[in-house]
Amino acid sequence: MHSLINSSDKVREGLESLNQKKVDTLIVLNNLKKVIGTITDGDIRRYLLKGGTLDDNLEKACNKSFNYCYSSSQAANLFRNLKNDKILSIPILNKDKTLKEVLNYGDAINLSDTVALIMAGGLGTRLRPLTNTIPKPLLPLKGEPILKSIIDNISSSGIKKVFISIKYLGQKIKDYLGDGSDFGIEIDYLEEKEALGTAGCLSMLPENIKTVFTINGDISTDLSFKWLVNYHHINNSTMTIATRMYKHKVPFGVIGLEGDDIKNIEEKPIKSYPIAGGIYVINFEKFKNIDDLITPKYLDMPELIDYFINKNEPVRAFLIHEKWYDVGDVKTYEKLNKN
Repeated sequence: MHSLINSSDKVREGLESLNQKKVDTLIVLNNLKKVIGTITDGDIRRYLLKGGTLDDNLEKACNKSFNYCYSSSQAANLFRNLKNDKILSIPILNKDKTLKEVLNYGDAINLSDTVALIMAGGLGTRLRPLTNTIPKPLLPLKGEPILKSIIDNISSSGIKKVFISIKYLGQKIKDYLGDGSDFGIEIDYLEEKEALGTAGCLSMLPENIKTVFTINGDISTDLSFKWLVNYHHINNSTMTIATRMYKHKVPFGVIGLEGDDIKNIEEKPIKSYPIAGGIYVINFEKFKNIDDLITPKYLDMPELIDYFINKNEPVRAFLIHEKWYDVGDVKTYEKLNKN
């Protein structure tokens, strides 16, 4: 689906429009009502990763090399190359570049081929003593378990099959969620006999799966999981990593050197780094081709990411600008429950 927006509006307003109107694409018009570009959630995330800000005009962030046609039949033919061109909506224009209509790719990405995997087997050591008798994913956050908000988000995205890896106090998770019918999904449990790391339990999944959405069981976020999975498919990625910008203030003056010559000094700079947000989408058919993963073995996500990169498989970042928290320690947990 699509919506119209003015090129002078802010990037922030574009995000609000995409989320509130639940559309895939904004068609960007100038003051003469001519189409100058399109913008999607993915376009905005790439723009922010390159250093753009939410207060910039959409004219700066929009895709000006957008696909357009002069008839519906032309647009229908163009959609045959959708996965190569990464397009969700095609504007159909009049000769003067004003908008006639829009043909949408819509909801053609079928999430029925996607399953979710929640990593919920950790010991929660940094949350002791809170996790002495309660597994970390079941800790209440503002009145409900962390795990419930994850399950609700998965269900609303259209994913209906969920696997949950469990080990520490796993029976309590099974007792709370059951078979998933109370939450509108189907749940199966992967019971780790020994710790398999943050990615090892992937090899316990059934072989007929095509795409896996996976999330750590201690993540609290408003991120739309459907946006993430769509982005993964449209870009033909082998793996997509939900990425968060982490800011760190250096408490000293940082010196720029060339040899032993000082060229500049920056007083207490704030540095920003992209970090992995504990949320991933994986082409499971590519994962199954890893020769030494025929049986479950210990594997952490960074090892899997490095493997795909070294095999020249496309691994892409999807920037999280929504609320996101790793509820991994007592200080963070108590702060979130107070706010």
